[in-house]
Amino acid sequence: MGPSKFLTFSNPFDSFRLCPLVLRIKMAITKNAIISFFMLVTVSLFVGCVGTTHKIEGWAPGVDYYTWVTSRHFQVGDSLVFEYNKDFHDVTEVASPLAFEFCDLSSTIARYKTGYDVVNLTRPGRYYFVCGAPGHCQAGQRFDILVTSPQVVEKSPSSFSPSPSAPLHSAASSSLFSRLGLIFLFLVLLPLFLV
Repeated sequence: MGPSKFLTFSNPFDSFRLCPLVLRIKMAITKNAIISFFMLVTVSLFVGCVGTTHKIEGWAPGVDYYTWVTSRHFQVGDSLVFEYNKDFHDVTEVASPLAFEFCDLSSTIARYKTGYDVVNLTRPGRYYFVCGAPGHCQAGQRFDILVTSPQVVEKSPSSFSPSPSAPLHSAASSSLFSRLGLIFLFLVLLPLFLV
């Protein structure tokens, strides 16, 4: 018979000399797996720290924005996503309650026209959104929201009530503080597994 392709031992105790090497390899693999797991969890938690995304799919005249607004809580760090037909609508942010009430576009803060616009809520306070197409704001295509600081939890009704229509959607995520707490927990526990 020729030489064996497998490792053979003449002394049964020779196999024990390889045990420390095998154990070190297994421990290194386990350690790398644990580090990779914690890094993946931490990155996924950081990615989700942006707040709640409120999706407005029915940006059109005649939609019941009052019910939609009053059923949600808006905080700094949240965002609004407007989906609409850009050939017929836009999203215009106006500066004041009077401009909002009278559909006056002379005090425009921003105008969005892509048909898929993301508006980041970066400050606490009231935001006013209208459609700048002729007659759309007057027909009820508008809403205002109160944005609070992340630690404040209160619901505030909007200052108007347009006619009812199709429902709007919101994709909610966990609060910023609970995610930061989980990140902290993982970063504290990670060194315990590396010992």
